[in-house]
Amino acid sequence: MDLISPCVPSMRLIAPQPTPLAGVHEVKPAHVITYTPDHGPVGRAYWRLTSEPHDHTPAETAERVRELLHDAVAAQLPASGPCGAMLSGGVDSTSVAALAARLLPRALDTYCVEFDSDKTHFAPTELRPDVDAPYAAAAADFMATRHTTLTASMRDLLGVISATRRARDLPGWGQFDASMYLLFQRMRQDTTAALSGEAADEFFGGYPYLFNTELTRRDTFPWLGDGPKLADYLVPELAQDGDEKARYAQLLGEVPRLPGEEEQDARMREVLYLGMAGPLAVVLDRKERMSAAQGLHVRLPFCDHRLVQYVWNVPWSMKCAGGLKSLLKDAMADILPPATMTRQKSAYPHVQDPAHDQALVRVAKWTANASESPLRAMFDTPRLNLLLDRIGANELRARLPGGASGAQLLVQLVELNAWVRDYRVALP
Repeated sequence: MDLISPCVPSMRLIAPQPTPLAGVHEVKPAHVITYTPDHGPVGRAYWRLTSEPHDHTPAETAERVRELLHDAVAAQLPASGPCGAMLSGGVDSTSVAALAARLLPRALDTYCVEFDSDKTHFAPTELRPDVDAPYAAAAADFMATRHTTLTASMRDLLGVISATRRARDLPGWGQFDASMYLLFQRMRQDTTAALSGEAADEFFGGYPYLFNTELTRRDTFPWLGDGPKLADYLVPELAQDGDEKARYAQLLGEVPRLPGEEEQDARMREVLYLGMAGPLAVVLDRKERMSAAQGLHVRLPFCDHRLVQYVWNVPWSMKCAGGLKSLLKDAMADILPPATMTRQKSAYPHVQDPAHDQALVRVAKWTANASESPLRAMFDTPRLNLLLDRIGANELRARLPGGASGAQLLVQLVELNAWVRDYRVALP
């Protein structure tokens, strides 16, 4: 097998279709591939978003969102047997769990993950201002669900990272995969079917960067921030100048337009489409692979095509008139606990442990410098070493994708190195 490019975070967040293997691509979302001897593989879209005017009032829109989400949850509950739900205590997961709890009175199990290092090392960030566990427990009590909090240690996470790589058969996301893998492993002890609130952020406007006009007006992917990308440190013969701009232009060309739309609404339609085509595809891929490895079927009511199509046509000026996901909050206000309604957006949790970050830097330095490293020849070693030194000294202050720290920028470099060695992938 030939490796054609490192699966670095920035590239995976803007283009879900390429893989590190020469000649191998993922099937595009909402497409099916047909193969015939005469024509080879031919892709065909079986569903597309369409843009059309939205003529409902804010109150009517909230009511319709509630109806559609209720129907999606009801349709995705298992016909028999127990049901679980991921629960962070945020608006998305609590909305799904609250509807399910009403449909399955006192028969819903909810689950949350925390880290034993949170009390010592957790520090608030823009994307993760607090930890989930207390909010999840309070929401579970409010909804009267049977609730389990899984407490994971760094040893637990490190113990399953190789298994998460096998679940992907590709370079993974390290601890981000591992905590979800452990959570699904625990859920699978009780059920084979579960619900998740994933994808609401992309459809309803749940990320802080969406409210930063300096970022959303840039002629590029707004979530990438202004920090370095590992692809920037490839040797010249592997660097793909202009690739990011080309992908950006390609996706903009795919956006279903609405003639006459207000300028701000039109731009935010573009931004939300970019997020659906890039980061959302990556996030859902992680959930699918980690759950499938456990034999757990995780269902996603927010991805119901009727709900997605309806919310797509709600103008940004109405969708988030009151801030992050204000439309969803209005739709669900009567069944959500007050603490959930007022909680700041907090992304899926990750470990904040200096020892883990230092280990990432050490492995990244070996990958960049050791003569036996399979990736050494791919990178401009002197320049990459300067970046690693800055990260190791905690001197990187740039805005990175997904609110990552400097050390977390190195996760996929470390994962790529392990994958190449484990799978004996040949470099070009």
